[in-house]
Amino acid sequence: MNILLTNSTHIYAGGEFYVLTLAEQLKSMRHSVVVSANPGHLLLNKCEAAGIETLPIEYGNMNRVFSVGMRLRREIRSRSIDIIHSNANYCRTCAAIGAAFTPAKHVATIHSAHSIQHNATHWLRNRFGVGQFIAVAEAVKNVLVSQDRIHPDRITFIPNGVGSDSPEFRKAARTKTRALLGVEDDTLVIGNVARLTEFKGHKFLLKAIAKIVATSRNVLLLSWVMANCRVTCSAKRNHWA
Repeated sequence: MNILLTNSTHIYAGGEFYVLTLAEQLKSMRHSVVVSANPGHLLLNKCEAAGIETLPIEYGNMNRVFSVGMRLRREIRSRSIDIIHSNANYCRTCAAIGAAFTPAKHVATIHSAHSIQHNATHWLRNRFGVGQFIAVAEAVKNVLVSQDRIHPDRITFIPNGVGSDSPEFRKAARTKTRALLGVEDDTLVIGNVARLTEFKGHKFLLKAIAKIVATSRNVLLLSWVMANCRVTCSAKRNHWA
């Protein structure tokens, strides 16, 4: 198949890594894959390094949604695209416009457990402009059904994958990582990697850790947030930094 993957964000996080990984896997299965994102986006650089064709588009803001949709439609027709697969709320609307009245099917992956319907345009898009939704977690599917009123039959639950490294590799990596951090083998280490944004729920993690350290002092929380900022909460050393 000819597949066009879109991502209109300006960051490189989990959703963007998902697009890169999906593009690589689809290409390995002999599909023709093109990835579209904003010009200069790290996602495009990584795709090019992986030998994946890219399509830079200036997605801009809501003032450009129709013009971007028309650009996508031209690409769909000229490239004989079978599936356009959107991965962000803005390009989801653009993709719906682009796929309308073409043979292409629009699939939308939802990466976060919050509503994707904030106005009448979103309501129309969700009802008529998306062929199938992919939810990466049960919580995501629940939000789509309960808050956005999308029928469950239109939602496919496909959880994000976890690497299948060998037990020997994981054991060696665990030993090396603990040595680098100076963490004893009997310390319980809890890791968290996420952008510092409200819907990631960092506050719930901190509240839970506070309850844990009330009964156990041999616990270490390592949380990597944003791009290069590391926040460390160490109950063992009794400090927060």
